[in-house]
Amino acid sequence: MAAEAGTAGTVIGPEGRRVRGVEVAPPVATGQSTEPAVSRSHAPLFVRKTGAGPPVVLVHGGLPARHAWARQQELAARWSLMIPSRRGFSPSPPAPRQDFLVDAEDMAALVAGIPGGAHFVGFSYGGLGMCVAAGLQPSRVRSLTLIEVPLWSAAGADESVRRLAEVADRFAEGHRDARTEREFLSVAGLDRQSLDTRDDDMLQAIELARDFRSPGEASPRFGRIVEAGIPVLVVSGGHAPAIEVVCDAVAARTGAQRICVTGAGHAVQRAPGFNPMLEAFLTAAEHRASHL
Repeated sequence: MAAEAGTAGTVIGPEGRRVRGVEVAPPVATGQSTEPAVSRSHAPLFVRKTGAGPPVVLVHGGLPARHAWARQQELAARWSLMIPSRRGFSPSPPAPRQDFLVDAEDMAALVAGIPGGAHFVGFSYGGLGMCVAAGLQPSRVRSLTLIEVPLWSAAGADESVRRLAEVADRFAEGHRDARTEREFLSVAGLDRQSLDTRDDDMLQAIELARDFRSPGEASPRFGRIVEAGIPVLVVSGGHAPAIEVVCDAVAARTGAQRICVTGAGHAVQRAPGFNPMLEAFLTAAEHRASHL
């Protein structure tokens, strides 16, 4: 049986038990538009906007945005969702590889003109740039949600984490032995069926998965996030022990609420119960901000 969300170490199982005792704003009329966010040194980034309410930026990882956040569209009834396609992922401008430092610049540019900033929700590799941006401009961040973000440096002394980091780096460096590929694709949320796809977006994602700035280079300013009092939520899927270690370490460094939502592997946001849990956190953070 799943435990109720809201405390450290909580698990929401496949049955998706809902969060109780949280007031959520009533539904409002929603709309949809697409507009660019201008980065300081790059061509405009493609951003899909939908809904109405407090702004929430959803940043995908190795999976294209439309795949990563398909089940979060229901949140548009109460939140203004801003869903960028990271540089290199169509229809955003092309890029030679994934680079979380470029992502951080893009995220800073995206929220620069939003009064009071936005809630940040980052998944996997996409959460690296988001976390870096939050440390650089904490005043623009209403809350920070990190979903299985590979912040290896937070738990670099752990042997299982070092092993996982080595697998990721070996894959990006071009090693294609069966074990490396199997281990990396499992953690990245890709599978053999994905490799055989004819979907253009997925083919592009697979190509970008073969070259990226190493997550081991990421050194977010956790201290600035804590000093700014940003509410932080760290979420994992309970499928990989090394990822659990990393998420525990990041939560400890940021004073975060720590939750495990099982049932969808690495793609935690697809699991039953994820959306009500996220809304409970965002609502509490929004309530806190309005009383500061």
